[in-house]
Amino acid sequence: MKASLSFLADLPLYTEEKPYELWLPPDQLPEDIPVTNCHWVKHTDIQITDLRHSVLNAGLDTTGFKFLSDPLDFDLRGEHLLSTNPTETLARYLNSTADVVGEELGWGKKDLLWLEGTSSVE
Repeated sequence: MKASLSFLADLPLYTEEKPYELWLPPDQLPEDIPVTNCHWVKHTDIQITDLRHSVLNAGLDTTGFKFLSDPLDFDLRGEHLLSTNPTETLARYLNSTADVVGEELGWGKKDLLWLEGTSSVE
């Protein structure tokens, strides 16, 4: 299978400023701060291979990625991911994913931006 994927552009800006996107309800968006500083580059015809059942011994140190599994304990549907307004379900999914990745990498909540209702940094 082939796909088109967008990747964060490699810009000098990101050596001085971390890439960010603000996912807040419209009434909470600051007027003096851009919603994002992310610039994306689309790459087409990228070969996608399902490695979930592969014997490949993937690890962060050897391949740069690692398979993680954490079954969801709530109903996540496509419309939650495609909505232009963050939903409580999407926030729950993002927080759950951040928790799993943070635990795997040894990060604490202070290292991650949370989207818990008010989208505040804890």
